Amino acid sequence: MLGVVQYIIFSTIPTLGQTVEPYGLGMNTLEVGLLQLPQALVFVALGPIAGILSIKYGSSRFIIPGSIILFVGILALLAFHSTGPEVAGVLILFAIGGAFVTLSANVIMYFTPGESTAVVAATYSTMRIIGGAIGPVIAGLFLSMYTAEVQTSEGVTSSVPNAMAFNAIFLVGAITSLTMVALMMIMKRRALKMGMPVNK
Repeated sequence: MLGVVQYIIFSTIPTLGQTVEPYGLGMNTLEVGLLQLPQALVFVALGPIAGILSIKYGSSRFIIPGSIILFVGILALLAFHSTGPEVAGVLILFAIGGAFVTLSANVIMYFTPGESTAVVAATYSTMRIIGGAIGPVIAGLFLSMYTAEVQTSEGVTSSVPNAMAFNAIFLVGAITSLTMVALMMIMKRRALKMGMPVNK
């Protein structure tokens, strides 16, 4: 689920940024990179901090709040994606939630016997990569399904994703992330029931 949600957003934001107005933000390649820079910096900075907090307070304590923040971030993106500053600000929420949701791997590893650690870690990574492959396919489906015809400055007519495409993508992302909130609740409840200490 995390891979699906992350890569729906990762693959859609550059398209949203470079699609001509009024359907997208009408940015060039450099501006699109700068649009995503705050999110990337927050994710890079918060990753180690999330790890330190999980050692001190336990991973299970953060996976539900993280998934809720991720959901709120994508829901906000559905509502606010008409300007660059709106998108950049909302993506920071997305990065914060994503950094804490990745701690779910620690919950899984807690119950893994030492001799199976490599297999379980590889399986977890593979599942996330599969999600990362599914996300862009979902985004691409909507980007190609909902289009509008626009004329370039040279008078050439081209087809671009319209507002419905981006709204549909962000809606699917929000629904998927809401499902992930429920799954994180189940994971935490089962982990505690199976004897995982709150501070692990």
